[in-house]
Order: sequence, then structure tokens, then C-alpha cells
Amino acid sequence: MLTVKCTTLLLCVTLLTWRLPDADGAEGGDGNAGGSLQAAANSSDNSSLARSACGFAVNMVAVVLYGSSVVPAKKIDAGDGMFFQWVTCAAIWLVALVGNLLLNSPTFYPFAMLGGVTWATANSAVIPTVKAIGLGLSLLISGSFSLMMGWASSR
Repeated sequence: MLTVKCTTLLLCVTLLTWRLPDADGAEGGDGNAGGSLQAAANSSDNSSLARSACGFAVNMVAVVLYGSSVVPAKKIDAGDGMFFQWVTCAAIWLVALVGNLLLNSPTFYPFAMLGGVTWATANSAVIPTVKAIGLGLSLLISGSFSLMMGWASSR
């Protein structure tokens, strides 16, 4: 139940920030139709700063929501974790479907599914790991390995 509420909240935050003005000031109404270059640069800087601030805010919301996604598994008996994994993947798929429909079905890249397959495989170990070493240490180790793999794959 908590995961569904968090996913809905994340989707709402994403939709609220979706209609930000372009970095080049394409929103119009700033009076720079043929104005000075300096005024256009200031408008671009302000827009860029607003987009960066909004990006950081949405990122912090995502960190809080992602970090709390495993809490229900600690509070209830989740068995071996396969049902938890199935529900998690189904919820992610539904949110992705809604996002895909809202974006008018952008280009689909099947090769990108390999990341989802590896994530789902690793995520199937969440429940046994939380039971064995606890929630905090489990998320710390998982996050550390994710950071190292992200760093190594970007090289």
C-alpha cells in the first residue's frame, strides 16, 4: 500500500514539473523578441537555474520515496520475496505504461530492457537480505554496489 501511494506521488511530482520552460527561453512573454543579447542571456540563465533547482527538488523526493519502498517488507512477513518482487515489478510496469501513454508512446528501445532485467534479478534478493542483515545495512550495501556499477559502466 505504501509503495502504491509513493509511486502515485512520484508520478504527480513528475507531471507537475513536466511543463517547465525550455532553457532557451521559448516560453515567450519576456519581451525579448528582438531585444538585447544580454537580456536573452539573463533569461536563459534564470530558466536554467529554475530547471536545475526543480531537478534537485524532484531528485530529493525520488530519494525519499525510493528509500522507503522496502519499509513494508520489513513490517510484514514477506515470505521468500518472490511475491514482493512480482508486485514491485507490476507496479513499476503500470507507472511506466501511464508515463508512456502521457508522452504519446515515444520510441521503444528493447536493448534498454537489459537494465531492467538485471535490476529485477538483483531486486529479488532484497527480502532475504533484509531478513538476514537488516534494512539499513541492506540498502547501504545495495546502494554502494549500484553506485560502483554505475561508475564502472560509464567509463
